[in-house]
Amino acid sequence: MENQSKVIMIERNKFASLVKAHRKCLQMLSILAYACATKEVRLTFTLKEICELLQMSREEVERQRQKGYIRFVYRNGMTVYEITDVLRLKNMLEMGSVYRKIDEKAFILEVAEKEKKETEPSIRQ
Repeated sequence: MENQSKVIMIERNKFASLVKAHRKCLQMLSILAYACATKEVRLTFTLKEICELLQMSREEVERQRQKGYIRFVYRNGMTVYEITDVLRLKNMLEMGSVYRKIDEKAFILEVAEKEKKETEPSIRQ
């Protein structure tokens, strides 16, 4: 028996909408990165702003910092965090629940050896 991966079925229009939204986000990020580089703008957040954005306590942000998930620098007597690190941490924290939700909807697509050439695949959950 082959190693079978789980699959997700999604309606074509919903998939197209997801791809469109993803591309738009990538384009916005690219434009913002370019603007920051050419204008020499440094986008940073204070600890208070990160706590609000990520809905975390100061202690949790400190734990994430100690784990190396988020870096900081001292600028003008303040501790600030780079936007790229904040985005990476936010993504990391959210992806666990995203993958769990995806896995709930996934199933194994089985095709019997005899039927591979002749019929449509059967679905097993």
